[in-house]
Amino acid sequence: MSARNRNARGPNRNSGSTQGEEAQLWSQIKDDLRTMVDGVNSSNDSLRNIIAQDNYIVKNKGSVDLAAEEQKLDNLLRGGVKGADLSKQQIDALIEHITVLRALVKAREDAESQASGPSSLGGRERSSGLLSSSARSSSARGLGGRDKDRDRERDRERERDRERERERERERERERERERERDRDRDRDRDREKERERERERERERERDRELILREKEREREQQRLERERERDPGSVYDFDGGGDSPVPSPVSGQTRKLGTSAGGSDRSGNRDSMPPRGSGGDRDTPSKGDSVPPESAGGSLGPGSATASQRAKVTFHKGQDVVFKPKPTATNEHPEWMMGKVQQVLGEGKSRRYKVQDADPDLPPEQRSEFRTSASSMIPIPGPDVELADLEKGKTVLALYPDSTTFYKAEVMGRDSPTGRVSLRFEGEENSVTLQLVDRRYVVEYRS
Repeated sequence: MSARNRNARGPNRNSGSTQGEEAQLWSQIKDDLRTMVDGVNSSNDSLRNIIAQDNYIVKNKGSVDLAAEEQKLDNLLRGGVKGADLSKQQIDALIEHITVLRALVKAREDAESQASGPSSLGGRERSSGLLSSSARSSSARGLGGRDKDRDRERDRERERDRERERERERERERERERERERDRDRDRDRDREKERERERERERERERDRELILREKEREREQQRLERERERDPGSVYDFDGGGDSPVPSPVSGQTRKLGTSAGGSDRSGNRDSMPPRGSGGDRDTPSKGDSVPPESAGGSLGPGSATASQRAKVTFHKGQDVVFKPKPTATNEHPEWMMGKVQQVLGEGKSRRYKVQDADPDLPPEQRSEFRTSASSMIPIPGPDVELADLEKGKTVLALYPDSTTFYKAEVMGRDSPTGRVSLRFEGEENSVTLQLVDRRYVVEYRS
């Protein structure tokens, strides 16, 4: 009786204990399921953050702090690995609990099926113990395999981390190389710009040297001119504006140019057959102040262009005006002729006013014609073509433009040619010629020696 009661109570006690363990495991499994779901969701969020950060770095590589962003990506990767490991551990624990619960349920079912006979009780208990032991062994083996899988996965993840780090390092090295190349390009550009600036400075220095040389040559020529002027006439080194540029006009030169009397004379239009056979010497430059005298022997007025010495002192000229001018001699034995020119520039004001006059030689293009610096005392205005001029009295001494030339010579008025309106003249040196020369009235001006 007692043996049977004990046997009858034994299964009940084991059944109650098994059911309590099953209830505890089932409660644990439900908690593990909730934890596992949260862990999987967190791991998925971490993976999305990793992908978003990686895309952000790729799209904004040139405009963000690459090192800081890569550090954020690295932190996300590390956090993701840890989250994945934790989720895997939670899944493994859940599987283990489910396996144990299954073994307990199986053992309880076997125990209940064998509860009808005492002979089968011991076998069912042994079978239940063996099943429980087998489940625990299987669970232990499963845990060991899962640990190895986790280790291998962690190793693979660490290798992937190292490979990503190596790739980032290679990208940083490429970026540093590109930056070094840009620095080299900027250095080369700066060197080329410095070389161009040095070349420009050298060119400016050469230009300054040329200007200095030209000014020095100009000073030397001016000094030589002043020395020649001083040797010829000590008073001519002083400049006065007005008649003769001298307070008192000098007397008329006693020399008279005769046919062939001046062997060393120069003829600026010698290639023209109609030039008078004159031998007066001279060269182009400003005359000495003593050579400019009032036309006291002219015996009358020429209208526009005729003036006394005091009147000539007030005469001014303007740019573009046609004039008769007398170049300055370059040697004491030279006696330049009056010739036609055009005012190119007015220099200075008042008594220091000077003029730059260009020779009107038609045989040369304008850019090759000679220019001379002179004063009002060495110039005679030529009236414009639309100015009405009075007739000249017969016997009047004048300066006139010799036909087919640009040189003005002393001549005597012989009358007026009615058909053409020109002035009939006999030039000096042609007294024995029966042919008179006809000259336009505007090219017949006051006489100056």
